Amino acid sequence: MHLRRLLTTIVLSAAVAGTLEAQSTFTETFAYSNGALAGQGGWSRIGSTVTNPLTVTSGSVSFATTGEDVGSALGFSASSGSLYAGFDLALTGAQATGDYFLAFNTAATATNYTGRFFAKSSGSGYVLGYQLGVTGATPSYSSTVLDFSTTYRIVMRYDFVSGTLNDQGTFYVNPSSVTELSNTAAVSTITWAGTTSENASLAAIALRQGTASSAATISSFDNLIVSTSFSTAANISAVPEPSTYAALLGAAGLLGVFVQRRRRRISTQA
Repeated sequence: MHLRRLLTTIVLSAAVAGTLEAQSTFTETFAYSNGALAGQGGWSRIGSTVTNPLTVTSGSVSFATTGEDVGSALGFSASSGSLYAGFDLALTGAQATGDYFLAFNTAATATNYTGRFFAKSSGSGYVLGYQLGVTGATPSYSSTVLDFSTTYRIVMRYDFVSGTLNDQGTFYVNPSSVTELSNTAAVSTITWAGTTSENASLAAIALRQGTASSAATISSFDNLIVSTSFSTAANISAVPEPSTYAALLGAAGLLGVFVQRRRRRISTQA
């Protein structure tokens, strides 16, 4: 019985180890009282604008085209590797100029917006864009036109690259694979542009309402996950890789041989 328990423990431990990644994660489902988001959970107002607050309704956030901005600390700081932000998004309107509605930040109420995420109208729908850089930088938009009043899972990635003016990123729309590179990115890898240097670390997320003439109308923003793990931000359940299964079978086989030999030895001694 002892050996059986040992075998079970080893197999289960290996299975769990194969699905876990070292990660830091911030999760927000906006399960708050209906009304202004600022002041609920860890969300604080950025700046002094109090008109048209970001509003919680039935567990999701809606954006007017202009008004109050808010931010929240992540509870961790990222300064290397990749940082991901995943969220469910539905728009009911967008404008030709476009504006950004989400960005990484250095602190909850700072305005050091990094990795700005845009939406603008395109034909009968809209397209999403991602901008790395501030002064002199412009967003790179996807060519895929999305439908209004449809919810999409978006995952944006920010890559810290050694040096200056060279951080990178991309984003995905409705990723389906837990393996990031098995999904098709919405845009080619973007490299930091402009003359303003990158922030050394990122520790917050900002939700922003732009100007009335350029910003999108967001009917639902929900299930925000900021993480150093792609699969976590994408909200996709991890499945052990084939190599993990091979390791499990190998461990089980070796223990099986050990158990069989021990039984034979005990039988011979008897």
